[in-house]
Amino acid sequence: KVVSRENYEDLARWTRESHVSAVVLDIDTEGEELYGGLPVLDELRRLNDGFTLISVSRARSRSVEKNSLSAGADAHFRSPVDVPELRMTLVDSVRRRTVDLERQRSRQHAIESSRFQDFIGASEPMRLVYDAIQQIARSNVNVLIRGESGTGKELAARAIVALSNRA
Repeated sequence: KVVSRENYEDLARWTRESHVSAVVLDIDTEGEELYGGLPVLDELRRLNDGFTLISVSRARSRSVEKNSLSAGADAHFRSPVDVPELRMTLVDSVRRRTVDLERQRSRQHAIESSRFQDFIGASEPMRLVYDAIQQIARSNVNVLIRGESGTGKELAARAIVALSNRA
């Protein structure tokens, strides 16, 4: 679905509420200032890194394209726009962003599912350590934790205290 807007008013809010996947923004049309859409472009990118953002300008200067890309545009086109090229860029960029976001979500999920107290790891040896910590925490015995420097002795001690009824 394609929606056309006449102005930039509440554009950031509208993109969030409408779950927009791409914005093609004419950076020449905001206010009296030349390329007044650049701050809008920057704001849109800061508020939502998840959608594709493409800028359009009538300017032939490479600096306008550079400023647009620096402000967060995924691509920049000069008017008049080659529509098939714009369509191809939009499809590729949306696909790439979708894959990147899914990869980020998967990575975050993997980190969260492999987290135990302050430890991170889901291997079988780490699961054995987690089980041992939980068993010790339920008991009422004194514990001596030994190991080489950097093996996580302090993390284990904190986890035992946090999980025990003496926490």
